[in-house]
Order: sequence, then structure tokens, then C-alpha cells
Amino acid sequence: MLGSDFIRQLNRSGLPLSLDLHNHVIAIGEEHHNLVQVHNITVQTETPLHVLIDGDTVLPRRTTAVIRTKIRGLPPHAAMYVLIEDNQRVTDDLYVVGRALVSPSTDGTCYINIMNPSNTNIYIKDKTKIAKATPVAYPEIQVLPVHQQPPDHIVYNPANAVPPEADWEARLPHFPVYPPPKNFDIAAEIDLSASALNEEQKQQLRIILRYHTDAFVGPDGHLGHYKGDIRHRIDLIDNAPDIRYIAYPWKNAKKSRNR
Repeated sequence: MLGSDFIRQLNRSGLPLSLDLHNHVIAIGEEHHNLVQVHNITVQTETPLHVLIDGDTVLPRRTTAVIRTKIRGLPPHAAMYVLIEDNQRVTDDLYVVGRALVSPSTDGTCYINIMNPSNTNIYIKDKTKIAKATPVAYPEIQVLPVHQQPPDHIVYNPANAVPPEADWEARLPHFPVYPPPKNFDIAAEIDLSASALNEEQKQQLRIILRYHTDAFVGPDGHLGHYKGDIRHRIDLIDNAPDIRYIAYPWKNAKKSRNR
């Protein structure tokens, strides 16, 4: 398959291009090459496959774990590599499946990377659909293009560039960094470009944020370093139960207020 931009570049460089579909020959300038008979190649449509958890699994809090999984429906003669991605499954638990290129075994077994940034252990049952896998290419039909670096004076805008509003990976939480960087600035993590404050007020806000840096979750992923006068009511006990609210009858409301 030849794109119009490829043919235009050939013509611009002084090489005419012609096709002889009867004899299956393509002529580029003075050179002649045989065409690939497209009807002899059957391209298989790639559809994502489900990646299932192999056995009951526990994701420890604030850690990154390598989990054993199995790809359902992967044929033995499939591609040597598959692309693992998060399936965006709706769940109450907070975890992130790392996007990776893996080489599964013949029975579909592979290992994926999962991060649990929460403060609670996550229990995942056996056979849970945790991710999706897509075969990237089959070696018998794969065609490797030649990538050339464009000149400096040419502005290169690839068609597969992801716009910022569609780059969902950029909005994922960062992995914890330990030890924390020495020059970490909490004010640089907050975007004040759309704020109604003027520059002097923004600078005052940055000073306040830097003074109370320990009140936020740091680069190490931990909360609770702050030891100042301001207190927050965030329960820092590991695996703490949810707060239970007691409902009082309306007729006892006055008695409850007095109590």
C-alpha cells in the first residue's frame, strides 16, 4: 500500500511511479519491483482479549506488584507479543494496570504490573477480568517501515500524535518516588493559570503552600508528615473501617441535642 504523501515525495525527487497490475510490477524511476499479491494474504482482525487473574490475589497498599494472569482465547499460533492495557473496569477499588508489551506463554500465561496507590489492601478474586490484551503483529504478515529523521527546517507533525485532551495516560497518578527529591516544590504541582487571583495573591498562596508542604501527599505517596497546629480529620489507620452514622428518631431529636 502506497500513500499519496509517499508518491508525492517520489515525484518531487524526480522519480516517476507507475503500476502494472496485470504483470504485478511497480516501476519507480528506472527500477522495477514485483508487487505483493494482496489476495494471497489474509489479515486477521485484531480484537482485544480478556486478561484474567490467575488465582486469588491481594494487592498490598501503596505498592506495585507483578501479578500472574492468563489471556483468554489466545490461539497457540498467535503473535509473539501482545499489548497489555487497562480495561477501565468500573470498580470501587483504586488500582492502575501498567501498559506493557509482553510475550505470553503458549497457554496464554503472562505477568502484568499493577499499582495500588490507596491506603487499603485490595482483594481480587480468581478469574477477574483485570485488563485487555491485543496482539500487536503476526510475523508472517508484518512489514517493517523505514523511519527517516526529517530535516531540521521541516516541521514534522505526525498523524498519530495524541492531543493533550485525549492523553489519558498523562492524567494517571505518578508512582511513588523514594527517597523524595530534595528540590521538590509543592507549588509547582498546582496550576494557577485559570485562577482569579492576581500575581501578588498567587505568590502569597505559593508561599503558604510551601510553608505547609507536609500537609499534602508527597512524592513518596505518604500522607501524615504534617505536625503543625492545623489538624485534619483523615483516618491514617491501616485498613480502617468506614465511619458509621447513628440515626436518631425525630421524636428524640431534642433529647439528643440536650445530651
